[in-house]
Amino acid sequence: MPNRPVFALLITTLLSFPLALLAQEVVQTQKFNYPLASGGKFTIDDANGAIAIRCWDRNEVEITATKHADSQAGLDAIRIDIKQGTNSIEVHTAYSSPGSHNGGVSYQVVVPKDLGNLEANTANGSISAQNVSASVSIKTENGGITATSLKGPFS
Repeated sequence: MPNRPVFALLITTLLSFPLALLAQEVVQTQKFNYPLASGGKFTIDDANGAIAIRCWDRNEVEITATKHADSQAGLDAIRIDIKQGTNSIEVHTAYSSPGSHNGGVSYQVVVPKDLGNLEANTANGSISAQNVSASVSIKTENGGITATSLKGPFS
């Protein structure tokens, strides 16, 4: 019966299609802008995702946060908390429940070129900082660090 292999292939394809739909990642991107004067402090603390930081000629911080998870419920469990102080901005990735999570946040950050202090921390992800003039502290547990053309103390 020559049609049997074609029929088997058709059935396999139809059965695997819903599984492929379930495996797709849910993604949401948000953008935030905050003023930050010369000599200000910027802190970012992430749990699961990469952080990329560069500078520009503006007295403001631009944060592009891309949340990703295996499901909409996982995405909804991720919160981006931003606290603005007198001359500081703190960004923190928070989760609505303790324990392991099926998602995270990757950040693209642009800071003023004459920033005073920069701190970036993540548990699972790489961190890159490029052309930043500040006292820079970068920490990651499971990821690489790339620091290019920094001006100021670095740890």
